[in-house]
Amino acid sequence: MYMPIRVPYGRIFAEAEKAGFKPKLTSKLGIIEKGVPLGRGFIAIEIEPTKKADKRLFTLSGEYLALEHIGPYNKIGETFKKITTDHAGIDEFYSCYLNSPNEVSADKLRTLILFK
Repeated sequence: MYMPIRVPYGRIFAEAEKAGFKPKLTSKLGIIEKGVPLGRGFIAIEIEPTKKADKRLFTLSGEYLALEHIGPYNKIGETFKKITTDHAGIDEFYSCYLNSPNEVSADKLRTLILFK
């Protein structure tokens, strides 16, 4: 069983700016989440390129397959089930939230799922 929570989108962007980074997008778009089975994932945002050394920075690159989920977050499990059924051996997922639940209704939420 899972409990959906509201992500404080604006606060995530404010914290990045406070740390000296410049977010590339706005708080309405651009949240990336990496879920890890039986572990700790993370929530990230895209920032402008920087030379500042920080262990929290990472680069997301390479070739990924993508599937867009449109609808409520509590139904996204069905999309993940389809991905793992249709593509055996998938071990890396990123959920890219393309809009905010603070701005659109649940049936219009768009999530791009990248996997390889």
